[in-house]
Amino acid sequence: MQRQARVEAREKLRQAGKDPDLIELDDGEEDVDDEELQWSKLVSANEHGYLMGMGCASEECGRSQQEIVAAGLQAPHAFAILDVREVAVGDSIARLVKLR
Repeated sequence: MQRQARVEAREKLRQAGKDPDLIELDDGEEDVDDEELQWSKLVSANEHGYLMGMGCASEECGRSQQEIVAAGLQAPHAFAILDVREVAVGDSIARLVKLR
């Protein structure tokens, strides 16, 4: 049902003369578990100036409400992705996503 709602929303935007160029990390493809590929998609979209957002709902992501709260998020809730970066922390690289 959610996929159909997204398809309808895209079509409404197209009919209004807008071109929604959406990149979905979870687009039903098998690569959804490939964290490196997901990260590269986020970085690329950020570098190209795409507007990005995400949703969080415990029943959809397989996480408990407690896990979501412990990560500093709320569910169900929608967030804007403001920035995506890799920063050096000691001898490793931390991947950061700035949400609002």
